[in-house]
Amino acid sequence: MVDIGWVRRMDAITGGAVVLTVDAVVFLMTALFGAPFLLFFLADGDDPGAPIWPIATVWVVSAILGSASAAAAYLIGDRGTRRIRQAGGVTALTTAAATAVLVATSVSASPVLAAVSALFAAANLGAVKLLLTPEPEPAPAALPEAFLLAAPLAEAEVRTRETIEIQVRRELPETGDAEEPVEAQEKPAAEYARPRRPRGPAALHTLGGVRLPPRARRHTRR
Repeated sequence: MVDIGWVRRMDAITGGAVVLTVDAVVFLMTALFGAPFLLFFLADGDDPGAPIWPIATVWVVSAILGSASAAAAYLIGDRGTRRIRQAGGVTALTTAAATAVLVATSVSASPVLAAVSALFAAANLGAVKLLLTPEPEPAPAALPEAFLLAAPLAEAEVRTRETIEIQVRRELPETGDAEEPVEAQEKPAAEYARPRRPRGPAALHTLGGVRLPPRARRHTRR
């Protein structure tokens, strides 16, 4: 199973690396195209009071930040260790600070440049948050797919066994030492005794006397 938290973390790192790549392209291109202007002003010695230091400062800062951003973006894509991500976050934070200074100095002279620089600074602040966010805790080991497929079958088997046991318990008579009802205890012992054999026909009382049954007649001596 895929850990969603780790996937989101990788997406965040990728977003931070993309911002650093854009920083590297912008600053290196600025340094590349700013170098001829700097050389031109340095070669022109007619006006020694010309403001050369702003151009030189922009060129140096652009070269440093562009190189640092390019190195951080490459290392994040190649290795992506925690220290490299922290270095990339520091680079993005430095870029945001430098861009904020540019916004503050150019807001009156060039509002368009100030607006673009503000967006650039906001993007770098977002990259700082993405790169410096702590890693998520490792997810527990995922269960094998075979176990996940067999779990419903095992649960159904357990339920079937429980149902069968309940039915068997209902059908079996109770063999516990339960007390007999009071009616059974009060019955006389004669009802539980062995039945007697049927008696023969009783003697008959007639007008001539007592008449015994055939088997009970007495044989008189002659």
